[in-house]
Amino acid sequence: MNRLLAFVFLFVATAVHADELNYNLVDLSASAKAEVPNDLMRVSFTVKHQDARADKAANSVNKDMAWAIAQLKGQQHIKYQSGAYNTYPVYKNSRIVAWTASQTLILRSENFDDTAKLVAKLQERLAVGQMTFLAKDSTREAVQEDLIGKAIAAFKRKAGLVQNAMGASGYETVQLSIDQQGHNSPRPYFKQERSLMMSADAVAAPALEAGQSNIEVSVRGQIQLKP
Repeated sequence: MNRLLAFVFLFVATAVHADELNYNLVDLSASAKAEVPNDLMRVSFTVKHQDARADKAANSVNKDMAWAIAQLKGQQHIKYQSGAYNTYPVYKNSRIVAWTASQTLILRSENFDDTAKLVAKLQERLAVGQMTFLAKDSTREAVQEDLIGKAIAAFKRKAGLVQNAMGASGYETVQLSIDQQGHNSPRPYFKQERSLMMSADAVAAPALEAGQSNIEVSVRGQIQLKP
C-alpha cells in the first residue's frame, strides 16, 4: 500500500510539474550581426602539363612545383601546402593519345601586398585557380564572443516586450540555445584557368580589395510567462 501511495504521489507530482512547464510558453529568437574586415588571403594555384608519355608530363609538373616552392622558402608571412596530384589519360577515338599531369598549391597569408607580388611571380609557371579573402579564425571568434552578449540582450528585450504585452508579472527562461558558428562570407576576388603560363613581364601584381565578412550569432529559446 505504501508503495502504491508513493507511486500515485509521484505520478501526480510529475503531472503537475508537466502542467507547469507547458503553461504560457513562448518561443523566441534573436540575433546580433557585425561586419569585420577580411584579414586572411587564400590563393590556389594549379600547374598542368600534357605529354605523350605519362612520366614526362609528371616530371614537368614536379619541376614547376619544385620551382614554386623554392620561391616560397623564407617567406615567413606565407603558409603554403601542396594539394591534389593527378595523372590521367587523354583519349581520342577510344585510344590514349596523351597524358595530363596536374598538381595544386595553396597559399594563406595576412600580408596582402607582399603576397600579391609573389602571386605575380608564381604566375610565370603556375596558373591561379582562385583568390579568396576571409576573416581568420581568431578574428571571427573574438567578434562572436561580443555578439553572444548582444544576442542574449536582444533576446531579453524581446522577452520583456512579450511579458508586458501579455500582462504577465514576469517570465522564466525555460531553454536557450546559441549558434556560435556565425556566418563568415569569404570574398572571391577572381578565378581563372589558363593552359599557357605568362611571362614575368606580362604579369603585374593584382590590385586587391579584401572587403568584409558578415558574422552573425543567433539565440533561440523558450520562456514561460508568470501570471
